[in-house]
This record gives sequence, structure tokens and C-alpha cells, in this order.
Amino acid sequence: MNIKAVLRSLWYYSILGNWYEIVAYRSVIVTTAVGTIGSFLTYYFLGYSIIYQRGILEYGVSMPLGFILSGLLLSQIANPFRYNFPLHLSSFYYSFSRPIPPYLILIQTWLSIYVKFNAYPVLIYAIAIASLRNLSMRLESILLFLVLWMTMSIGLNFLENGVVYITKKAEPVSLAFRFFEYVFSGQYFPLTILPPILQQFVWLLPYSWAYLVWRKILFEELPVISLEYFTFIIASISTFLVGLCILRKGYNKIYCEGLVL
Repeated sequence: MNIKAVLRSLWYYSILGNWYEIVAYRSVIVTTAVGTIGSFLTYYFLGYSIIYQRGILEYGVSMPLGFILSGLLLSQIANPFRYNFPLHLSSFYYSFSRPIPPYLILIQTWLSIYVKFNAYPVLIYAIAIASLRNLSMRLESILLFLVLWMTMSIGLNFLENGVVYITKKAEPVSLAFRFFEYVFSGQYFPLTILPPILQQFVWLLPYSWAYLVWRKILFEELPVISLEYFTFIIASISTFLVGLCILRKGYNKIYCEGLVL
């Protein structure tokens, strides 16, 4: 094969072909644009908060390192519950057609994912945070928080999969959920540095309260009986119930359409 044929094939299949795909499918354009904007905003505000340390005191943290490590730890704790349910249509039959109770399938999935991917990051982040100064917490606050955080994560998973069942657009829906979680959750940077008009909006999102309460538990010894904790409890339970409702609605829809039996 001569060099001209190689270059021609690369042009048609790698460059021109991909360009036609992007132009032909609007979802690809939206997905690419939102992903780029989400990454930019996340690391822009992250860098802005580290340089000026603005807003982290509202979370009960005085060190940017403690702020970032606590956010990474919390996200690792929730990953299997948030992202690794066998609920997508591609794996629905395989997961739920076997003679095994569904809850055992989910527990098996969570444990295997934790052992393979999450155990070491969680351990490393936990040790790093424990080595920081000014760390104080109440045992009952953190234990209840972890139960509620897992409940909220399961609810968000239900909600996302339910919307996917209804809209039949898995990638755009998943990207939209992750965009709001990465940029407007407080995982990477304090939400108090956002423009005032956005601050009025982000506190309506449940995970914003999760990251706020989590850090106050670790660094401010936040008790269960407090306004922030009570708001987080309501947000967690409401997210689970709304997610379950949307999932059931989506499942009924695909059941009526004959996509599942």
C-alpha cells in the first residue's frame, strides 16, 4: 500500500468520517460541548479556590488539602452505589433473569467493585485525612451520614436510570447528571465562590448538602441535631423516594413498549 492510499484512508475514516458523525448527530455535538464546558468549569473554580482559599471556611475547613481530600473520599465511598447498578437495558436480562434475589445481585456487585476499585483509594484518602490536624468528629454523626449518603447515591442512580428508560438517551442523560454533580456539588471546590445567582440554585441540589455536611462532620464536629444535618436527612430521603418513583415510571414505560418482559 502506497503512502497516498494510507493518507487518503486516514482522511476519510479518521477525520472526515468523524466530522460527518458529529454533524449528523446533534447529541454528539451537545455531549462534546457539555463535557468540555464541565471539565473547564470544574478545574477553573478548583484553581480559583485553591489560590485564594475562598469559601472553604464555610465548610468548616481551613486547609485546601483537607477540603479536596474529603471531597475525593466521599465520592469514592459512593461510587458503587451511584454508578454501578446493573439496571441498564444491556445488562438487565442477564442480571435479573438468573434465579438469584435482586438484592443479592446488588450486594455482590457492590462488594466486588469495592474490593477491586474502591477499597484502596478509600483507605488512602481516609489515612491522609486522619493525618491532618484539627480533625474531630462525632461517631453517631458520621455513621448516620454514611447510611444516608448511600441512600442518596442509590436514589440518584434510580433517578438517572429512570430518566434513561423514559427518554432512551443514555449518554446525554448520564453526561447531564455528571455535569451537575462535578460542577455544582462542592466535591472539588466550595460552592460559595460561585456567582450569587448560581448559589441560589445549587443549594437546591441534594449532593450540595451532602458535601457541606460531610466536611462539617469531619472538621467541625457537626452534631446530628442541627439545621444542616436535618436538611441533609430530608434531601437524602427525598432523593431516594423521587428516584424510586421515576425508576418505576421508566420501567413501566419500557415494559409497556415490550423492551423488557
